[in-house]
Amino acid sequence: MESPHAPGRGRAELVRELRALGILPGEILLVHSALRTVGPIDGGPRTLLEALLEVLGPEGTLVVYTACPENSDTSRMARALTDHLDPQKRSDHQAAMPAYDRATTPSTPLLGWFSEEVRADPRAVRSEHPQTSFTAIGPDAARLTADHRLHSHLGPHSPVQQLYDRRARALLIGLPIWCCTPVHLAEYWLTDPPMQVYGCVMEDKWGRHWRHFRAVELRDGHLESLGVWLDRKLRERTEGPLGKAHCFVLPIRETVDSAFDFLRNGVV
Repeated sequence: MESPHAPGRGRAELVRELRALGILPGEILLVHSALRTVGPIDGGPRTLLEALLEVLGPEGTLVVYTACPENSDTSRMARALTDHLDPQKRSDHQAAMPAYDRATTPSTPLLGWFSEEVRADPRAVRSEHPQTSFTAIGPDAARLTADHRLHSHLGPHSPVQQLYDRRARALLIGLPIWCCTPVHLAEYWLTDPPMQVYGCVMEDKWGRHWRHFRAVELRDGHLESLGVWLDRKLRERTEGPLGKAHCFVLPIRETVDSAFDFLRNGVV
């Protein structure tokens, strides 16, 4: 994970580079980042956050993915944490896991410093999903995050659908093109998508408890091949540098539509 406090690039320089990438005032922008690829930033992720908000202006809205896949007893990540334990210790581990709290549960370290920086910002609004939340800052933040149902991780009742409908764009900082999370929306459009059981810890009027539910199985084995497809198909994307990082700016609607063509044509 990148260091959040190394000296280096300043806010003004980041603003110039973001504008050169084509980031526009007033737009809705989803940002995925591997901040270490940018190189040192004076002030770390806070400086990037303020630079992005300056470029987007008061009418723009910044969105990040703030997932917490550790809140599970069914995911690969969760099983990796507990498979080596004996049954009693596994039970104790699951009994001690905290329930999701959208105000305090951190985003997974896998998403890096920037995602957590946005999540913890007092201006931020976060969606309710205990595994695949999104967080936003700006005038559209409440609307974008309002409808996030348990059975719709990245589907039609999630912020991903709002990003698609509102013709938002995605900025990928130092990440390959297939890392655009909204591509998973296309999996919900399949005629008979594979399903799986998910589990998570929740807190509601009944108190803290484990909740298990069936939902569309979100797959990742095809994503690198999808990236090759998107590289050929996306006409409206732009790319360029932010510091030392190579970046993509993608129109989310076109990206999801292209992902659906990929799945529908059986490229997987």
